Amino acid sequence: MAAYLEEDLTCPVCYKIFEDPLLLNCSHSICRSCLQECRRRGNNKCPICCQRGSDHLPPRNLALKNVCETFTERRWERPSARPEELTERRRERPSARPEELTERRRERPSARPEELCSLHRERHKLFCMDDEEPICTVCQTSEKHENHALRPVQEAAQTFKEKIRVDLRSLDRNLRALEKAKQTCERTAKNIKSKSECTESQIRAEFDELRQFLQKEEEARISALRKVAKDRGDLAKRTAEDLTDDIESLSSVIKAMEQALKDRDIVLLKNYKDTKRRAQFIVKNPGKTPDETEVDKHYNLKLKVLERMTKYFQNQQNRQRASANAVQAIPDHRRYSYCVPGVTTATPTPGVQYQSRPGILPPSYPRGTMLHATSMQNLAGLYGRYP
Repeated sequence: MAAYLEEDLTCPVCYKIFEDPLLLNCSHSICRSCLQECRRRGNNKCPICCQRGSDHLPPRNLALKNVCETFTERRWERPSARPEELTERRRERPSARPEELTERRRERPSARPEELCSLHRERHKLFCMDDEEPICTVCQTSEKHENHALRPVQEAAQTFKEKIRVDLRSLDRNLRALEKAKQTCERTAKNIKSKSECTESQIRAEFDELRQFLQKEEEARISALRKVAKDRGDLAKRTAEDLTDDIESLSSVIKAMEQALKDRDIVLLKNYKDTKRRAQFIVKNPGKTPDETEVDKHYNLKLKVLERMTKYFQNQQNRQRASANAVQAIPDHRRYSYCVPGVTTATPTPGVQYQSRPGILPPSYPRGTMLHATSMQNLAGLYGRYP
C-alpha cells in the first residue's frame, strides 16, 4: 500500500516525491522545476498522457503538496526506520524503471476531472442532500457539511433519476400541448391570411368604386367652378373697363377745375359758367360688383361630397335590395320551366332555371328517382328528387 502511495506521490519526470507540484490541464501533476526544464527543451506536453499543455504557468496543486509533506513527515517520524536505514532500504529495494512507472500509471484507471473534488482531488463518493452537490470523503468531515444528510453517489443518482423521469413526463405533456397550440396558431394564421386576402380584395374593390365616384365628383366640381369663374371674371373685366372710362373723364374735369383756381380773377370769372357746368359732372353708378360667393361656395366640399356619396351608395344599396326582393317575389311557375329527363328542351330562357317536374314521369320511373335538371348557370348542377 505504501509503495503504491509513494508511486502516486512521485513526479513522472524526476521520480522524486513532489516538492512543489503544479496541476496541468489534463489533471496530471508535475514538479515546478521539471516543468520549467521541459519547457526550456521545447517540450510542452504532459509526460504521462502526452497532451499539450497551456503556455501559461499551471496553478499549484496545494492538496497534493500537503499530502506529500504529510507523507514525508510520517515516513521520517517512524521509529523503526531511521533516515539512513530508509535510504539503505530504498537502495536495496529494486526500484521500477522510469518507463515501467509511466506504463503502470497509464494502466491504472484514472478519474475524470469532473469525478474529482476540486478542493481535495479525491473521488466523489458521497452526495450531500442538503447542499445537493457531490462531495468526497474529506469534505464529509468538514464543517461545511456537518450534520448534513449524506447518501452514496449511486443511491442518490437513482433517487434523482426518478425525479427527473417524473419531471420529464410533465415536460413531455407540456411539449405536446405546445405543439398542439402551435398547430392551432398555424391554422389560425392561415385562416387569417386567407380572410385577410379576401377582405383586402373587397376593400380594394370598394375603394376603387369610391375613387371612381370621387373622380367623377371632382371633374363635375372643377367644371362647374371653371364655368362660374369664367362668367364672373368676364363680368368683372367689363365693369372694370367701364369704370376706367369714367375715371379718365372725371380726372380731366378735376384737372380743369384745379387749373381754374390757379388762373387770374378776371379769367376765373369769365370761365366760371363753363367751370360750373363741368362741376355738375354726373358720375355713373358702378353697379353691383360681381359676387365672389359663387366661387367661395366651392370651398369646404368635404361634408357636401360626403353627403352626396352617402346618399349615392345608400340608393345603390336600396336598388340592390329591391332587385333581390323582386326576384324572390316571382312565382315558381314563372321562375322554373319543367322538363322530363331525356326530352330535348328548347333554348333556355335567360333568368329561368330548369328542373324535373314531379307528376309527369312515366309509370316505369320508381319513386325517389334522382332526376337531372338543366340550369341556366350550370347545366349539370341542379338535381330534383321525385317525391
